[in-house]
Amino acid sequence: MARLLQMYVALSALSFNFVTACQDGFVVLNLTTNGSKGRFGVIQHFTVPRTRRYKIKAWGARGGTHSSNYGYRPGIYYGGKGAFQEGIFTLTEGTVLNIVVGHRGGDSVEVKGGRYTSKTAAELGLSVEDNAGTGGGGGSFVYTSSNVLLLTAGGGGGASAGYNGVDGQAGTSGTGSVGIDSSKSRSGGTGGLPGQCNKAGASYHGGVGAGWVSQGCARAASPQGETGGSRDQGWVGGRAGGMNSGNNGGPPPGAVGGFGGGGGGSEDNGASGGGGGYSGGGSGTHQNQAGGGGGSYCNGSSCSGASGGNSNDDGMVQIFALPG
Repeated sequence: MARLLQMYVALSALSFNFVTACQDGFVVLNLTTNGSKGRFGVIQHFTVPRTRRYKIKAWGARGGTHSSNYGYRPGIYYGGKGAFQEGIFTLTEGTVLNIVVGHRGGDSVEVKGGRYTSKTAAELGLSVEDNAGTGGGGGSFVYTSSNVLLLTAGGGGGASAGYNGVDGQAGTSGTGSVGIDSSKSRSGGTGGLPGQCNKAGASYHGGVGAGWVSQGCARAASPQGETGGSRDQGWVGGRAGGMNSGNNGGPPPGAVGGFGGGGGGSEDNGASGGGGGYSGGGSGTHQNQAGGGGGSYCNGSSCSGASGGNSNDDGMVQIFALPG
C-alpha cells in the first residue's frame, strides 16, 4: 500500500486526492478542472507508480445554456450533458499519462440588439439576444506521452434558442446539430475526426467539436464560432463570435467552447458549438441550431459508458488501482 501511494504527479493546476478504498479498488487520483473555466486549461500529468491493473473513469463536460424571453420559442435551453466512459487497463510503472479534463461550454452573453456595454445582461435587465449561439462542452481524454489514446468521454453540444444541446455520446461517433431546419444541420465526426466543415453556404455558423485526430476547418470570419482545438492545438476551446465574446453585456469569455476541444458559439443569427470528443460534435450553419455531442472511446477491457452520463457541468477523470 505504501508503494501504491508513492505518486509522481505534475502539479500544474492539478486537483487530486487519495481515498483509502471503495468498490472499484483504491482511488489513486481524482482529477477535476480545479475551478478553471473557459477555453483554456492545463494538460495534467500522472506517472504510473506500479505495474498493475487500473480502472480509469472519465466524464465529458456540458455545453452552454441559452436563455431569452422573446423571439423564437423563448425560454431556457440547456447544453447537452457530457458522456461517461470507463475501462480497465494494465499500465506499466513509469508510464506518463496526459490527462485533459473538459470544461463546460460558455453561455450566450450577447445583449439584445447588439448593444455595447460593460454590464452583464442580468444587470441591464435585458434578455440575451434570442438567436446567438453557445459553446460546446470539452471532452475528457487520457493518453500516454507517446500519444496512445486510452480513454475519452465526449462533451455535450451547446444549446440554442428552442433546442437543447445534444448529449456527449457513449459511442465513438459525434452527432450532428439539431434545430429548426434540418438542411442547416451538419454532421458529427467519425473515426476520431472533427465535426463536418460547415462554413460553406453558412449565415453565421458555429464551431465544430474537435476530434482526437484533428480540429475542424477554420471559421469563415470573426462573427462565427471557431472550431475547438485538438492535440496539436493543446485542446483549446473555440472562440465565440465577436458580439458573443463578453464585450456586449456578458462576462468574458462569453460563448466559447470548453477546454477539451469544444466549438465556440456564433454571435446573433448563428449556431451553437459542437462538443469535443474522440470524434467531434457537429454545428449548424444558421441560427436555432444546437450543437451535436462528441463521441467517446475506450482502448481497454470491460469498457462501458453512457451518453449524457455526467450530471455535473465540468468533466472529471478518476484512476483506481485494482486489487491483485
